[in-house]
Amino acid sequence: MSNPVKKKIVFLIQVELDSPLCIASGKTGLTDADVIRDYDGNPFVPASSVAGAMRAYLGKEKNSQCLFGYSQGEDGRMSAVFLSDMEFEEGCKIFVRDGVELDDKKTAVNGSKYDMQMIEAGARAHFFAELTIRDKNGEKKEQQDSEEDYINDLAAIFYGINSGKLRLGRKKTRGFGKMKLVQVRKAEFTVDNYLEYAGVYRDKDIWNEEAWEKNPKEGWNVWEDWKEKRESPTAYLTLRVPLRLQGGISIRQYASRKGEPDFVQTVRRCKTEDGEEERDIPVIPGSSMAGALKHRLKVILEGLAVNGAELPVGNILDTMFGYAEKDDAHISMLTVNETIIEGAVPLTITRTGISRFEAAARKRSLFTEKAYVNGTLVLEILIRKGIYEDHRWMLGLLLLAIKDLQNGYLAVGGGTAVGRGIFQRNGDILLDGQPINEEQFIAETLSDLREKEGRA
Repeated sequence: MSNPVKKKIVFLIQVELDSPLCIASGKTGLTDADVIRDYDGNPFVPASSVAGAMRAYLGKEKNSQCLFGYSQGEDGRMSAVFLSDMEFEEGCKIFVRDGVELDDKKTAVNGSKYDMQMIEAGARAHFFAELTIRDKNGEKKEQQDSEEDYINDLAAIFYGINSGKLRLGRKKTRGFGKMKLVQVRKAEFTVDNYLEYAGVYRDKDIWNEEAWEKNPKEGWNVWEDWKEKRESPTAYLTLRVPLRLQGGISIRQYASRKGEPDFVQTVRRCKTEDGEEERDIPVIPGSSMAGALKHRLKVILEGLAVNGAELPVGNILDTMFGYAEKDDAHISMLTVNETIIEGAVPLTITRTGISRFEAAARKRSLFTEKAYVNGTLVLEILIRKGIYEDHRWMLGLLLLAIKDLQNGYLAVGGGTAVGRGIFQRNGDILLDGQPINEEQFIAETLSDLREKEGRA
């Protein structure tokens, strides 16, 4: 054997969803995008999807040396890591989330209504990662990665999962597919103990403590040992905006449960702190907040253009929020997280439409709506760095729209004509955990942007 296996390191990784996950099968049955399931009807995430998300997070192309293998002409190497499918554990629940695309006048675009199955936040899942260490990982010395290189890549991946920057499934840049680590167990196998190798893959008892190494300080969670190794190859600026809801919020969910009002505010089903009961917590989907910010930025940029600033409005918005047109597409540079509203109170209201001509109720226009009033929230937006050197201009423009949001000039959701979806400032805006001077930052960013357009 020219390149024998020296060691195998097996990891059992348990994660918990921090936001809903949409991992679709490509088939449309109950919804436009049904959750992928195995033969027994249990939802799972294919190993290829997990590996693809990890490789993309590391920023490695298929012809780049990588933990997941590479191809370079006649040279290449198979992946050093084997991944299993991600299997969800007992208690995993599936629900339906719907949405619609709106135009600049907040009117639904024809044919844009959609719904999709999602796995609820709080669901736990696990998968295996098996790392194979060989005597030689490549014929050429420069192609030979060390065990330390592999461990550093895995540590970066674990950091990405735990920080919510490595995500799975659809609409990742709109808040879905966010996870956190629960525990990472490890077992190493060499020629001295290879007979114990099969023990870690027991079908009915994968958590058998005898099969895994225990850290004297941290117990089973070996991730704690690797925190000093972590690096974030896909870097982000993290913007956090504390807000207070004035009045109510109404982002309607039409796939409501039997016996509920005609329209209900979009909620997330969560367990109470004691873990015994479940309750509905109102949320603002990342797509709703991103759509409102994009529309307001378009108005602002068009206003600047009227006043003499030569700004390519369409290109700026496409760069920031992404687009998909036939075979051409661009990923959003902004990840707008789904926002939980804490302390909001449910309010059920019965309303009817009024005919302006007759000044009387229109026929068949009576409906009941469940909204939520008051409450606080923290809007979190990640701005991707590394692709554009001047990514800071995105932050400056984004702050312009956020200022309108803080001052109640930008409303989010439905019912805005009757005072819904209005917010006020509830603290300092934080950039990577530190307060910033928004006005100064906006002024400097617009100045830099105009200079670049002038040079162009």
